[in-house]
Amino acid sequence: MNTKEAITTEVDKGIAALQQARDEVKLKLHLASMDAKDEWNKLEPKILEAEAKAKSAVEGTPHFFGDLLEQIKKFASSLGEGAKDKDEPKTTH
Repeated sequence: MNTKEAITTEVDKGIAALQQARDEVKLKLHLASMDAKDEWNKLEPKILEAEAKAKSAVEGTPHFFGDLLEQIKKFASSLGEGAKDKDEPKTTH
């Protein structure tokens, strides 16, 4: 596999991972607060930017995908933590 094919393969993997993460976050957002939605509105344009960069297959793209995917996973995880807090019964002392 030559360098261009390797980059294209990594770009395709990156796009697929970003799309899956985006879909998971959108599902969780149905239950999220306005603060979480505001944070998502900052992240989502980066995904669109990544998809545009992927089409040009620049060498730094795989690293860019990894960093952005990590940010999205961290955000998605924080959504799950907020939902757990809401579900826990409150105790009074």
